[in-house]
Amino acid sequence: SPETISEYSVAAALNLVRHFPQIEKRVQDYNFTWEAPIMAKPVKNMTVAIIGTGRIGALTGEVFAVFGAKVVGYD
Repeated sequence: SPETISEYSVAAALNLVRHFPQIEKRVQDYNFTWEAPIMAKPVKNMTVAIIGTGRIGALTGEVFAVFGAKVVGYD
């Protein structure tokens, strides 16, 4: 469904900008230090570009807007 795809898109984007794979690896290695490259800025300070503003793109933009991101779309 468009909702499920939109939710997945947001989750994948957050996974990317929050560096979850790198953080998970550090935790597995018992490395609990936080360095600048691994710190992410808040989503509310980001601009999100949505390419394709059909049902899925529009829903994805709405979810990012809830996080406070500036959303721009291109269709």
